[in-house]
Amino acid sequence: IEMFKSLFINSKLSDPSGDRQKAFERFEKLGLPTKSNEAWKYTSLKPLSKVELSLSTTLAPSHGQGTQVLSDSIEILCVDGRFDIENIKKTLKSFDVEVKTLSSASSQVRKVESQDSFFELNSAFYNEGLYLEFSSKSKLNKPLVIRYQVTQASAFVNPRIYINMKD
Repeated sequence: IEMFKSLFINSKLSDPSGDRQKAFERFEKLGLPTKSNEAWKYTSLKPLSKVELSLSTTLAPSHGQGTQVLSDSIEILCVDGRFDIENIKKTLKSFDVEVKTLSSASSQVRKVESQDSFFELNSAFYNEGLYLEFSSKSKLNKPLVIRYQVTQASAFVNPRIYINMKD
């Protein structure tokens, strides 16, 4: 937990509402899962103590890499926890899918607290997230594939996507 605390203290992540601080405090209270947790009984987190993590410094996927319509799917690319929101908007507009940054959709996003320490850790560290809203007018006729790419060794990457299915 000390490694994450150091990362959090030294990060320059914006937190005007204090939500990141609250999430990190919940993470500290919950602690990392152990083998005594049923869902983690076969997983050791000891390798985490041997890795020196750093926050990603990548800004966003290169222009034009954020989204593409393929013959069998629509692909969104998340590079080092970041999305090319403007490119995604342009691509999904013809499918009547509303695309926003997660921060600009904050009034439409339900605040969640969890008993999952990794959820809280993600909440404390995520970069600007992606908000997708599908309605009865949305005409997605192919699978939507979200690909995650990490380009920096030992980067601590925390993507966040909120999908709202209206109607």
